[in-house]
Amino acid sequence: GGLVASLVEHGVDARLSSHVRIVAGDAHVVDPARARTYVLIAINSEVAVYSRDPAYRRLALYDSLTPAERTEYERLVQNPGVNNAADARRFQALEHRALLAGVFMRRSRA
Repeated sequence: GGLVASLVEHGVDARLSSHVRIVAGDAHVVDPARARTYVLIAINSEVAVYSRDPAYRRLALYDSLTPAERTEYERLVQNPGVNNAADARRFQALEHRALLAGVFMRRSRA
């Protein structure tokens, strides 16, 4: 709710999905079928899913790894049968720090 609270504070009619009504209360939710714009935060592998979906536009991206570390991490992920201890240790270190987050928007067709 922190993002929604900040948007409301800045004059945007922002609400949470009605699925969280019990936590947020009636005044702060909207039925997803009635929402005109969806803002979605995707984490890790879900970033790729929404990046490929033409219905969504990526607004922001955060990667806790440097570009070189991300490349190395993806290489290690693609080779799950890591053969040496050094690669295994490096994978564990990167895995512990790896966070990829994307903010996406989708406009309603209505």
